[in-house]
Amino acid sequence: MTELEIVNQTLTVGDIKSHVAVIKQVLDSVMIKGTHYGVIPGCGDKPALLKPGAEKILSTFMLASEFVVDDLSTPDNKFYRVEARLSHQSTKTFMGSGIGECSSLESKYAWRAAVCPEEFECSPENLRRVHFKKGWNGKPAEKINQVRQDMHSLSNTILKMAKKRALIDSVMNVTACSDIFVQDLDEEHVREVLNKPVVEPAKAPAITKAAI
Repeated sequence: MTELEIVNQTLTVGDIKSHVAVIKQVLDSVMIKGTHYGVIPGCGDKPALLKPGAEKILSTFMLASEFVVDDLSTPDNKFYRVEARLSHQSTKTFMGSGIGECSSLESKYAWRAAVCPEEFECSPENLRRVHFKKGWNGKPAEKINQVRQDMHSLSNTILKMAKKRALIDSVMNVTACSDIFVQDLDEEHVREVLNKPVVEPAKAPAITKAAI
């Protein structure tokens, strides 16, 4: 079969069902919860696809990725937009792409916790803030003294995050697995939630006959 015939081939209903079944089988048999995908309580039943899981799907369908990086940085902001282009490893046929962006102005990159109260107090007012972070597992909100980060030291981190977002987006687009995985959860947020310790609710003391 030529590349043109592959591109023009129409999938049957059976082909589509088989395609979805393969992804579900990979999810159930190959992927590891917390490593390849994550499930966040309160965010629906669909798991969030993580980068290692996206790479498993790429391997399953013999897809190769190529990244096109657009540097949109300014003197005050490191900003990258990345297109992940997927092609079939054997035929080299272009299959589709996905887009990912990351900026040093995003809150999690723009700010960090002050290492000590002295650092917070010594920082200019426009380079520090008090941030309230939502508590987990019934804990109250956390008050954090933060200072601005050096955006230049985060350049590589921001670029890699843009690539990661683009890769996951391309896998979702090309393999049509959005009916299996949720689309709007960032991987760092998913891993942050997954790494939160689970606090068991306190049990009421047992009532004994002696206490009655």
